[in-house]
Amino acid sequence: GNVKLNDRVLEQKDMRMMMNYIPQDDVLFSALTPRETLTYTAKLRIANQSNRQRNQLVNDLMDKLGITRCADVIVGNELIKGISGGQRKRTSVAMELVTNPSILFVDEATSGLDSQTAEDVIRILRDISRTGRTVICTIHQPSFDIFKMFDKLLLLQAGQVVYYGSIAQSTKYFGSQGWACPEVLNPAEYFMRVLTLEKPNGYKQEKNKANVGDTMMVGKRIIHRKVPTPWAQAWKAHTLLESKGGSSDGPNFPKRFNRDRVCLLFIHIF
Repeated sequence: GNVKLNDRVLEQKDMRMMMNYIPQDDVLFSALTPRETLTYTAKLRIANQSNRQRNQLVNDLMDKLGITRCADVIVGNELIKGISGGQRKRTSVAMELVTNPSILFVDEATSGLDSQTAEDVIRILRDISRTGRTVICTIHQPSFDIFKMFDKLLLLQAGQVVYYGSIAQSTKYFGSQGWACPEVLNPAEYFMRVLTLEKPNGYKQEKNKANVGDTMMVGKRIIHRKVPTPWAQAWKAHTLLESKGGSSDGPNFPKRFNRDRVCLLFIHIF
């Protein structure tokens, strides 16, 4: 397909100018300090900038992301003591903000961080989004306090969109489908439980067991191939029927999900 921004097809060079990516594992030189890291990044990625402008940019970024106190401490690694994990993540974010991107992709922003540090990092990303940028973030097991900081939620199951909308309306939507989230549970954990444990109508567990064709030998180990989830199986059966010219009311998704509403959601998104 095409990647578009504001209904305009983007070329590769446009993507590099408008979008930056922050990986899950921080890619930083252990012997450099945050100040040196940001200074070298600015020198390499911004042309025609004076030393005074560059220093001002670096100082502003460090102040905004709260790393001024550790600006002159080396990053360090597993063998060399340096800045903390939260400060490393903030330095990684600052590196990508040097070029003032319009869209920022963040992969697993809170991995390896304690609860308070993780909350601080997400709060910084939220503040960045309030400056007019789009921040798209994947996250692993968010707490409720972190979960409610996000504006929009995209839930996928086997590559298919199950929900896309505001955080505030997510529990209401699932409740309308017969899956009301208990008040004592974190909505993020509850949604994942619903999507991974529920099975389509007529689904039998024994059909999902690995057989000889689902395994392979790697050295002396037996590797089981990944078996499609119930949601993926339901969607595959639906598309196969449509391709053969058969009529269908929609995918046979897990019971208590209204098929018409889910199908309308697919149509609306794509």
